[in-house]
Amino acid sequence: MPDTTALPPESPAAPAALATDPATHRDAGDAARDRRDWAAAEREYHAYLATEATDAALWVQLGHALKEQGKLTAAEAAYRRAALLAPAEADTQLQLGHLYKLAGRRRDALEAYAAALRLAPLQAAHDEMVALDDAAMAALLLEAWRARRPADCQYLEITDLFVYLQHHRTVSGIQRVQLGLMAHVLALPPEQAQRHAFVIRDGEQADFLLLESARVAALVQYLCGALVERPTLDRLLAAARGGAGKARPEAGQALLVLGAFWVGGSAAPAFAQAKAAGVAIGCYIYDLIPVTHPEFCDAGLVVDFSRALAEGMAFFDFILTISEHSAVETRRWLARQGLPALPVEAVPLAHDFRLPGQAMLPTPRRWPAGIAALQGRDYVLCVCTIEARKNHAYLFQLWRQLLAEGVAMPDLVLVGRFGWRVGDLYAQMQATGFLGGRIRVLHDLADAELATLYRHCLFTIFPSFVEGWGLPVGESLTSGKVCVASNASSLPEVGGDLVDYIDPLNLHSGLAVVRHYVTDRAALAAREAEIRQHFQPRGWDEVGATFFATARRLQATAPRPAPLPRLLQGEVFHPAALVERDHPPADASRPMRLLLASGWLAPSLAGVAADPAAAPALLRFATDAAPGSALLVFLRLRLEDAAPGTVLRLSPALGQPRDVLVGRPRAGLAGPARALNLRLHATADAEGVVELALTLPTPPGGKAPKRPARLVLQTLAHAATDNLAARLEVLETLLLESEG
Repeated sequence: MPDTTALPPESPAAPAALATDPATHRDAGDAARDRRDWAAAEREYHAYLATEATDAALWVQLGHALKEQGKLTAAEAAYRRAALLAPAEADTQLQLGHLYKLAGRRRDALEAYAAALRLAPLQAAHDEMVALDDAAMAALLLEAWRARRPADCQYLEITDLFVYLQHHRTVSGIQRVQLGLMAHVLALPPEQAQRHAFVIRDGEQADFLLLESARVAALVQYLCGALVERPTLDRLLAAARGGAGKARPEAGQALLVLGAFWVGGSAAPAFAQAKAAGVAIGCYIYDLIPVTHPEFCDAGLVVDFSRALAEGMAFFDFILTISEHSAVETRRWLARQGLPALPVEAVPLAHDFRLPGQAMLPTPRRWPAGIAALQGRDYVLCVCTIEARKNHAYLFQLWRQLLAEGVAMPDLVLVGRFGWRVGDLYAQMQATGFLGGRIRVLHDLADAELATLYRHCLFTIFPSFVEGWGLPVGESLTSGKVCVASNASSLPEVGGDLVDYIDPLNLHSGLAVVRHYVTDRAALAAREAEIRQHFQPRGWDEVGATFFATARRLQATAPRPAPLPRLLQGEVFHPAALVERDHPPADASRPMRLLLASGWLAPSLAGVAADPAAAPALLRFATDAAPGSALLVFLRLRLEDAAPGTVLRLSPALGQPRDVLVGRPRAGLAGPARALNLRLHATADAEGVVELALTLPTPPGGKAPKRPARLVLQTLAHAATDNLAARLEVLETLLLESEG
């Protein structure tokens, strides 16, 4: 690496200090830099550094100004001065690398980029080394850094955010909460930020992908901006994914699921690998509405949510919730399911809809096109997805009744997409011309547009039946506006006594409050004054600090082992049931996805395929037979692309292995596939556990085929050899299924 112990003769000489506040020169230099007046920037930075010579960051800025003018020797001296003053700053080495690359000094550039990668996992330094044909060293350095994490590191799992952003460019609800927590972490001093890392799952792979913090920061900063456009968002998402490597959480560290744990496929393989390493797993639960109030949810969501919840509870060591209401519901649900009690603590959300770094923008003279029709009109605002749970039908009836009474009603502005179970409501709205145009529906608004609507509405209304928190209530109060809200579930936690509560089941309750504020503007103004005087909003910094401190305290407890699913004698397990959308909600006390212990791909309606890259494929379950019992295990398999002579080896942990020679495919089968119905002798171990390994070994002296055979498990069952009733139950079930 170039010598940094001394400066070369061409080191930029600073002129005599000027009789001016040094900060004036610094700010003038920054302004010149922003307008790309590099000569002026050089002049002002020199003047600043004449008296503030220990400011490493400004030496870097001087280096930029010199480099842009082609003064490469002087720029090198400035960068090297910065490196002497702040030897742990990776960006300085990165800038040196860029300078050497520009000067055609390939070896020096590679050494500088390598120095940067030894200080921090800068994807830019890695990419530059790859471009200079040293990909192997770049990969080693980046991987080595990624493996170095503090002993109490918290890995923040944000898979669902990436899934959501593939389909939407504006965030709300859960995604907004995640961004608030992520922005809190990204704003921490470096020594504290190092105790956090962002990870995502790749489908149902067992490994987590570690995201580069700088790329996550760029994504968060863009999403917190005034305008989000699809092409730029896609580019930032691709960049974040493209720079990801494998994460390796260790004992003493924690994995925190920040968002929608049921999105992105089953997390069981990744959770199992983390749990096996001794990692504590926590989850931020927003609500349990799909299992406590399934009547308000899409049937598919109920199935997906309940499955993921059942799987998650097998791994979670502690749970954080967004409200005391959600904490109470979670504890009740655990008790009803007969599951062990877990630490459950509430970390209430922020009141402000603005994300960190977002300022409350002044109202524009001319409103944006999306909301321009409302400028100068009276309106009441309701912000939430239009779905049955949010109780918009209540608002429709309320407005229709007051209009019929002759009350001069303001417009009702609904901000949100149409969601579940509102077909009848939408038909009623259409049939009445949206109450003669008094109901207006908007969606996909930018934050600035939403802020404008909050600021200029008469008041807000939120009659939801059940919530995990109730962000629109906090948004209303933060904007200084009266909120008329449901008195149900968590909503009183959000607004306290500064909200006017109504009964979401009693229309007369809402009629009285809305009529009062619409017809008595003095009372409305007085209530607004009360809010301005007494409301104290909780911000994302406070939420973030509380959240991560609470999680750190809870992760210090020894993680509990993941339980094994219990397969009853005579019961037939179908992997397809793990993904069938019309299947009943999962039994949380029996998370059957965990039966696929390792070496399996994601289940499908055809069964579950063994992963040829992760042999052997393991099945593991607890039996209700007595420990040490002799068992019969029944398997229905499908073998695809198996050449004649292929051997399938089935190896119980306790029992004799069995090799099955696979002959030519049966006549009449489409494609090179064969169905196998097998019976295997096994023994339950001393703890009543059964384990079975399935492999397709390469014949001795043989070569692995170009296209490996594909092994698919379709059913699994077992019974003690002396349990004739259970054996008959299995055989009857399999026979009926084969005839069906």
